Amino acid sequence: MRKFLVLFTLFLLPLIALYGCGSEGVSISSNTTGDTPTLTKTGELVVSAKFPQNGKKGEIGTALIDVNTATIEVNVYDSSGSWHGVELTPTNPTGRIANIAVGPVYIDIYTYDSSQNMLDYLYVGGEIVEGQNTLVATLIRGSWQFVDANNAATSIRLNKTYPDDTTTLTSFSVTPYWYYSMKKSSIDWNKLFAESEYKLLWKGSGFSSELCGYTEICWDEGLSYFNQFIGPSTNNNAIDSQYLPLSPTAEGYRRSAFIAGTAPEGMSDISDPDILNYLNSKVTGPNTMEGNIVELLTKSEEETLTCYDLSGNPITCPETGSASKSNKGRSKAIAKAISQRAGKSAIDSDGCFRDLTVSSTDEWEGCADLDNDGWWCESPDDWFKVVATWEWRGDACVHPFKAIGGQLPTTDLELVVQKGKK
Repeated sequence: MRKFLVLFTLFLLPLIALYGCGSEGVSISSNTTGDTPTLTKTGELVVSAKFPQNGKKGEIGTALIDVNTATIEVNVYDSSGSWHGVELTPTNPTGRIANIAVGPVYIDIYTYDSSQNMLDYLYVGGEIVEGQNTLVATLIRGSWQFVDANNAATSIRLNKTYPDDTTTLTSFSVTPYWYYSMKKSSIDWNKLFAESEYKLLWKGSGFSSELCGYTEICWDEGLSYFNQFIGPSTNNNAIDSQYLPLSPTAEGYRRSAFIAGTAPEGMSDISDPDILNYLNSKVTGPNTMEGNIVELLTKSEEETLTCYDLSGNPITCPETGSASKSNKGRSKAIAKAISQRAGKSAIDSDGCFRDLTVSSTDEWEGCADLDNDGWWCESPDDWFKVVATWEWRGDACVHPFKAIGGQLPTTDLELVVQKGKK
């Protein structure tokens, strides 16, 4: 879980490339079993960016960044327990991160304006190997317009599970959360990926005013962006949103939709690889995202949340955060359900899998002001674990999409500010 700093500035989809210059020799570290030093192979990452100045557009790789970008911070945490970092500025746009232990790494990237307000962030899990390593990662804060094969603006109507529904999507905006926190103890070196979480604002028409509060915009419960780097040059990512509420059917069945992507660590659990063609949303370029939106019709559902402190003692689940996080990982569970039906009932002519049954268990760490000191997530006593079990039956219908990223509108940022103050 993370504690995100307050943002009030704009940023556009930068692509950051980190180039490993290969092994730089060895470093000497302590050996806990004796006095003999241990030799650790190390490498070096060279990081560079082009900043906006003198009326010229800024670039990291081939993507534009906002004119307010003043510094870019890149940190690497390696399996030896060492932090390494570099800060890029318009006068020093290239930096070197040396003495990184070869093996698993965790990388975080932050961008700031001149007042040190955070603009954007990205987390990457991966592994550095001997020799040259190249990491490419794309930040996704911005406005994403749905387009057709010719990149002309288009829309998606969500009416496969209820023909009378007029909900139509034209775009969505992605913005960071208001606080940031990353616990070193939460890094799992057995999972070479990292997750970044964002707010998600859908745009279009026909949204349920009762469920969304508006008919032309609707807040999703959030979006997860998974990034994985396996040296020397394999870069994987996945986009997986939570739930956009849709109007119920005339019979009262609940409906929803989400961007479906399977995180790198979940791909090996899918028994039918062809199913990944329907749950494969990802960033495919500096300003391009492609994949599928899945429209769900819920015929029956039962969910149980159980919370524990980090010592394993049961506690009452805090209201803030627990319920909204319960949707985490459900696209993976639905992928498994679809995969298990391979050879029994394939996708129909409407692009739907009918009468799926899903059973899943998910868990995550959360934080709240559990010690009542007025501060969230500032002490170990504020952290807890949530275990969610979920039983679901219904239909899942697929809507392929392609989206092009652009500048985040000021009006969207104002909506985020207002929502954050509530």
